[in-house]
Amino acid sequence: MIIPLGLGQKLKKTPAITILIVIVTCYFYSTQRQSSYTIFTLAKLRKKYNLKRHSIVLFQNYCIKRTSYTRLCRKYSSLIADKYLEIPRSFNEKDPKLIDKFKKRYVKRQKKRKKLIKELVQASKGQKRYEVLGAVNDFLRYRFKPKKKLSRIKGYKPYRQALGTFYADIRAIHQSQNSLSKLNFKGVPVMLAQLTHGDLFHLASNMFLVVVLGVFLEQRLSFFSYLLIYLLGGSFAVTAHTVLATDPTIPLVGASGNVSAVLGAFWIFFYNFSMRLYIPFLTGSEKIFLPVKLTVPFLFLMGDVVGYLGNQNLLLDGGRVGHMAHLSGFFLGASIAITIKAIFKLPWPFIAPSEIKELKALEQVTNLDEKLARSSNMLASNRDNIFVMTSTIGSICRAMLNPEYKQRILENPRYKNFIEHGLKVVCTLGIRFGKENMVCHFLNSIPMQVPLSVNLTDLGQENMLYLADCALFFGYPTLSLRLYEAYMYRYQGAKQAPLVALSVRSLLSMLPKNREWNEVITILKAYSSTSEFISELDHFLGVRTLETA
Repeated sequence: MIIPLGLGQKLKKTPAITILIVIVTCYFYSTQRQSSYTIFTLAKLRKKYNLKRHSIVLFQNYCIKRTSYTRLCRKYSSLIADKYLEIPRSFNEKDPKLIDKFKKRYVKRQKKRKKLIKELVQASKGQKRYEVLGAVNDFLRYRFKPKKKLSRIKGYKPYRQALGTFYADIRAIHQSQNSLSKLNFKGVPVMLAQLTHGDLFHLASNMFLVVVLGVFLEQRLSFFSYLLIYLLGGSFAVTAHTVLATDPTIPLVGASGNVSAVLGAFWIFFYNFSMRLYIPFLTGSEKIFLPVKLTVPFLFLMGDVVGYLGNQNLLLDGGRVGHMAHLSGFFLGASIAITIKAIFKLPWPFIAPSEIKELKALEQVTNLDEKLARSSNMLASNRDNIFVMTSTIGSICRAMLNPEYKQRILENPRYKNFIEHGLKVVCTLGIRFGKENMVCHFLNSIPMQVPLSVNLTDLGQENMLYLADCALFFGYPTLSLRLYEAYMYRYQGAKQAPLVALSVRSLLSMLPKNREWNEVITILKAYSSTSEFISELDHFLGVRTLETA
């Protein structure tokens, strides 16, 4: 079981709409009239109109006429018989023992039906079983509709009469309770179905996902846009499920379609972010973050797509989970989100429009302590906001050029931790999303007197060498040398260290012969702590001195 916990970040404003949705839904659940529509009601009505007997007779006549295999048709008529449970005459719905016995018998018969269906599918003795399976499929597909090939079969007319009176009673029950189904497809039941829930667990699971995902979606959207996704997505979901439902006697309840619409919009707006997950007995209190672009399809789409296709193969039952409502709600929520994102574009990595204003105000702050406090507050709401990190790290590094501030900054662990963590996040996210040019430009803006070898210790070998190559490609040879020096300082005993030293020598041999580069190399030598790298710089300076002499 995998439980999503949102983005794991601090909210910038109170999610008033999400709270209102939860309050209204919970209040409606607490005050709604308990539905008398249960499995017992269906069973009583089916027994009242002898639907079980009429269905078995109709199936046998149709199967015999279609295949001429009387024995097989009578054998597999149990598929129809087990659809309708018989209720004893002295059955008390308030007796828990009788109810448990009834449910156990229902589960047992469902297993028997599935076993028979599996036997039909996997049968390999001749073509007899396959022809019977075709008869079962055709019968189940058309038995609720007046088709000519069914109407000519003996027993069809009494079956239709019994089914018509059965539907009339079910329709009356649905209308009295404003339940949404094919028999009672109206505007009011469509809205009430999104507020009604089957039990407390159903309500809690839906509202949990609304809170976890909706609060972040509300940070991104306006009041009208968020409500549009929630209400329109839910209405479209229950409508699609009702139109495509196979069993008109089962009403649809729950806000799963609304939740799916919110999830679809969440997937589009936060596609490049990471979602926090909780896996019981595995993660504990540890924070596990996985990309939203992969997590959402894994948790939602695959389960519902497979579930919906699987339910279509259950010939008589069709399942009791509204997979079509989930899929259609997700589709509409994602479609609305794509439209909004195209009209009101907010570039990554911003979550809320207010972050752009806060970033502009942050760049005007000159006091380092105040800037660090504001940056930490902004990163608590969006830990992937690399522009906040680059702005603050740049200010701290420039301040380190002043001897008065340098010692105070180095002695303060807050500044050191912010620089190390920020540089790692900026470089990692930049590489992941193809922003290498921006990362190289930022690293090149850091003064050479601030050694990268100390602050890029956790970046990793591959990322560090990849950025060094990118720096050379984008025209930053000085940055490339600094990254090579950082690699040689951090990974002295690595297998690639000799190749990196050779790359340094090749890069130095390609540098121009002027005084500016001699000054750059002198500065690099001054803060470098790698003897092998210093020897390469000494060789470069010595050769250049002889050539200029």
